[in-house]
Amino acid sequence: MRYVNCFERYYSAKALETGLKQGLELGQQQGEVMLLRKLLETKFGALSPNDERRLQQADSEQLLSWVVRILSAQSLQDFFQK
Repeated sequence: MRYVNCFERYYSAKALETGLKQGLELGQQQGEVMLLRKLLETKFGALSPNDERRLQQADSEQLLSWVVRILSAQSLQDFFQK
């Protein structure tokens, strides 16, 4: 078995920690997209491919602002144009 020095151990642990953090953030964002999609489909019906693309490309901050906006939006156009 190869010897692993303290520097290799430290940087391996840091890389693992960074990877786990990025994975959790991605999973959270995917959950936000899934929730918002369900709310939009329930309120307005099926989403167009363009609307679906906008959801997939939005960052977490945009998704959270849209969650609030869905409460007052009267249509999908209204929802995405504000």
